[in-house]
Amino acid sequence: MLNWISGTPGAAQATVVFLLGAVFAAAANYFVDRFAWTPRCRSPWRRFPANVVGPKRRWTARIPVVGWLETARVRFEKTENVAKNRKLSRKQGEKSGGGATAFDFATIPGWENRWFWLRPLIVEAVFAALLTWRFCVLTDGVATEAEAGRALVFWGAETIFYWLALCMTLVDFDDYIIPDAAVIPGAVLGLTLAAVFPFLTVAPIAWPLDLTGAATTNDVFLFAALLSERCGWDASPGVVRWLVGAGIAAIWTFWAFALLERRFPARRLGVRKAAAIFCRRLRRSTLTPVIAAVWALGLVGIAVVVGGDGSVETLGSISSSGGGLGTRTTFDRALSGSGGLANAAVGLFVGATIIWAVRIIGRSALGVEAMGFGDVAALGVIGAFIGWQGAVVAFFVAPFFGLVFGFLRRFSDKTPEIPYGPFLCGGAVLYLARREQFDAYLAPFFSDPLFLVGLAVVGFALLWGLLTALRVAKSWARRG
Repeated sequence: MLNWISGTPGAAQATVVFLLGAVFAAAANYFVDRFAWTPRCRSPWRRFPANVVGPKRRWTARIPVVGWLETARVRFEKTENVAKNRKLSRKQGEKSGGGATAFDFATIPGWENRWFWLRPLIVEAVFAALLTWRFCVLTDGVATEAEAGRALVFWGAETIFYWLALCMTLVDFDDYIIPDAAVIPGAVLGLTLAAVFPFLTVAPIAWPLDLTGAATTNDVFLFAALLSERCGWDASPGVVRWLVGAGIAAIWTFWAFALLERRFPARRLGVRKAAAIFCRRLRRSTLTPVIAAVWALGLVGIAVVVGGDGSVETLGSISSSGGGLGTRTTFDRALSGSGGLANAAVGLFVGATIIWAVRIIGRSALGVEAMGFGDVAALGVIGAFIGWQGAVVAFFVAPFFGLVFGFLRRFSDKTPEIPYGPFLCGGAVLYLARREQFDAYLAPFFSDPLFLVGLAVVGFALLWGLLTALRVAKSWARRG
């Protein structure tokens, strides 16, 4: 591994990684067409509907990046001779038994706009460039086999996260939804990677409030033991470990329940009737058995990880100052597998809770949903991969991306709805790209639990007040 990273010329490495990234992006384009609310046929790997005679696709169209130029050529050629093409396709439809309609781009989902190929091309090129840049940053200065392995693990985990963020972003832009096919596997992958590679995670909190490192507790088990000691309860390490496991299981159960069909109109129908309808919807939903199976397997996995790993593993200093990894702040004690799982679970819970609270406040103040539940799931996945610190940063950075997008959109589209998931993903990518700088600047604030609680209370109170004032102002304007 070290020989390949340090011995292969940089241009050859970059080329291999770029091509691999382009393949991943092509898979993302297929995912977006396949799992969107309205399935489309932009990806050359997607088949045309049975009732549509589409242009013949060549194998060259399936080459990442450059293949879209072939698709564009076909689109332009067909556009120039629409009448002839419709006549030909009508004959083809008659030969096939009349099941196919006359060829018309308006009948092919995703082909309506003649520039539809441009976005997938840019997506594949930019995504491949991003992965190549992150690979170069993470492997810069690697000197040992251990550092090489750790750098590749970091790059692989980031690649998975970037791919999920790309899928969620594109689908949300197209259809204002974030598909369960992205958020359910995303949460599972985030927690699994944290359990297998604990050094990917960041400790939930530093306690006591000492940033010198002398009295700081970064490990979740030591934190739990210290908390029980402060409360006057002398708990054994095994009991503390299983209490942490119970907390992880509770967070996982909360996440699984949040993904279900949860409408419970008790005010309108009464508790008894609402409960009956709630249970009936759960039974009829095709997603219920999937989530139930994932939830049960997750509980088994949590029990295996927590029960089989009770020690805190010291892996030495994981620092970016000498290794050029560029993604972690320095700390001397890495976490055990169950500790890493606990940190990812905290990130999942905090990320989902932030947006859920905004949903509740928005509905209370405005009477409408301020955030979709897809945004709740998206920030939960972000927290599972990059920790609750990254989820908080992404939440506060996202509005700036949203303002720029909304300003530019005013000139081209008057649609009032703005998808928020892409901006959450953009904030998370920015945090990963400058993780050291964010952690160094925000460490004093993230290490103070009283400050965090106060920030949450004051921030949500101000949000409620602002939205309420906005509703009142709009009401007065309508009356006037």
